[in-house]
Amino acid sequence: MTIDKAHIAVDVDIEADEIVKFELSLALYEPPADVAAWLKRAYYSTKWDWQHCDGCTGVSEAHFPEGYKFPPCVGHDHDCDLATWEPDHKTAMKLRAYGDKMFYKANRAYGMSRVRAAGRWVGVRTYWLWIGQWKDWWRKR
Repeated sequence: MTIDKAHIAVDVDIEADEIVKFELSLALYEPPADVAAWLKRAYYSTKWDWQHCDGCTGVSEAHFPEGYKFPPCVGHDHDCDLATWEPDHKTAMKLRAYGDKMFYKANRAYGMSRVRAAGRWVGVRTYWLWIGQWKDWWRKR
């Protein structure tokens, strides 16, 4: 994969370390500071292994290389995982809501249209309401 922008010209092997790809994505897309900080919190968290992220559908939708974990999805999975294990329900819901907000904002920062970013937000929210919360309930038992 070649990333080429006015100040960036880097050849990246598809098998390159995922963290290298993530850092290059920050250089390429230049997301707002709050989005970049949110993503870094997920990738460098000591409470969560980002490699457990499923990568969502961002790979095919945004035409990223096969096997690449789309950073907005990693960030969202991070907040959802932390919320799953949060014992206080109110705090968990606030964390999940913040993750949803940042997921939309990160998708926009990574070049998705408003419609596509909103559609992806609706998709992950619908999954949570219909399936995810019950899986979380079962895991906590």
